[in-house]
Amino acid sequence: RIQILFELSMAEDSLPAFVFDALITHVINSEKFYVQKYDEAARNRLTIIENSLEGATQPFHKNPKPDDYVTVKLLASGGFKRGRLLAPIQHSLAHVQLIDYGIEERLPETCVFHLSSELGPDVLAEQAMLCSIAGVKSNHNEMNANYIREVLTSRKVKVKSYCVAPKTGELMVDVSTGEHGSIRDHLLLHNLCTPSPIRAAPATPQPGPASVSVNKKYPVVVSHVKDLDEFYLQIKNKDPQLQQITSALTGLYQTTQVSPASLVNLGMLCAVHLGNEWFRALVIQVTSSGYIQVQMVDCGGTQFVTLKQIYPLEGTFLNLPFIAIKCGLHSIVPITPSRSGGFPKKLCEWFERYVRDDRANYFATIMQKTDDKYLIDIRDESPPSEGPDSRLSTVELLIQNNCVKKITSFVPPVAMAPSGPTTPANAMPALGMQAQLSNLRKKRTLYTPFPSTILYRKLDTTDFQCFNICNISVLVGGLWCTACTASPLVFH
Repeated sequence: RIQILFELSMAEDSLPAFVFDALITHVINSEKFYVQKYDEAARNRLTIIENSLEGATQPFHKNPKPDDYVTVKLLASGGFKRGRLLAPIQHSLAHVQLIDYGIEERLPETCVFHLSSELGPDVLAEQAMLCSIAGVKSNHNEMNANYIREVLTSRKVKVKSYCVAPKTGELMVDVSTGEHGSIRDHLLLHNLCTPSPIRAAPATPQPGPASVSVNKKYPVVVSHVKDLDEFYLQIKNKDPQLQQITSALTGLYQTTQVSPASLVNLGMLCAVHLGNEWFRALVIQVTSSGYIQVQMVDCGGTQFVTLKQIYPLEGTFLNLPFIAIKCGLHSIVPITPSRSGGFPKKLCEWFERYVRDDRANYFATIMQKTDDKYLIDIRDESPPSEGPDSRLSTVELLIQNNCVKKITSFVPPVAMAPSGPTTPANAMPALGMQAQLSNLRKKRTLYTPFPSTILYRKLDTTDFQCFNICNISVLVGGLWCTACTASPLVFH
């Protein structure tokens, strides 16, 4: 068995795969368990969803039916989650699945409420992905299920994804933990499963977006707006343009016999068929309801498609850089945040109308690059007579009309970590820093270096606004010190 396992592992290592960090949220057996991506963007999405659900107890307009999406209030914690009804409500009990965790619950009918369309899975994808261990056939015994539940439940793991199962739609993966290594190897080694071939989707290049330089100005067209913190633009007069790629793809796929992709995987660059046109897209999420979420790499935004709408991308288009450049407005936060802590819906709608005006001549100044996007300011440089306030940049216009406020830049000096045991003497920050930070505390404002804001939340207990930031000040033993964080903060 060890020799067979070694040969299988060698063959597995040569297969193309997409690797990501994940949190196991619910385990049934080796053929059915649920994972959430465990990265900063995914955690922020989940936080935004659950903050928006808090206290959302709007009753149904009509009786809910199986497969309807609902807001669920958990009895144990009192928290709110998104769910899907699995069966008709009977005897005042609702059988629901929490779509961001995969967990099934039976709750009183009074704990199930209407889910706003803005938080539905067609806008914010289900965060739980249904998975199955690749390359094994389960023996369907209780030992298999017990072992998987014991090893994986509530664990942070490394997931190696090979493909989406064509018929059933789950993600075929191997899972590794620091303590147990490959779960597939353990199942085979202990004779809890029998080996079977692994099918893997082909690897595709990842050319990334067109490069732009910080502190430079570019003529742009805004192609898609989600909110002021996430929108997509294209550089004018830079080949190839969106229309050229869309027309070329559509012409190619309409005149040749091409079948949908036989195997699809996360991170795969593909062609998707929407309406009468074809677009380039990147597979980013697999939902437990059978839909694939793809990132539109040339026009921006995401779409939900079925496996039948995904086609292999022809070689000519694989190495072209992505046309859509992900951006956010630089150094601003809303004066009145939405329920989720983001920019209000009406402000986002106004921003979309403003930046997509065909009469305008927009230029974007690249202010800073973050991990996943560029932070910019955008200005209409049409003659002033063509529109009010056209001399102002978008950020200036929003500030002038009291829609947003600018984040104040403050970078406190950072004390070196002490080499010996921490004492009041060697833990003290640089001279003068205590006074600076004490002043900040009196103003009750949290400062952050430009412009790392990703998530902000209105707290009940104070008037602080909380940011996902790089530098923070911490009161330790009566002394103000600096610290760093890379995850969302909650202050009490």
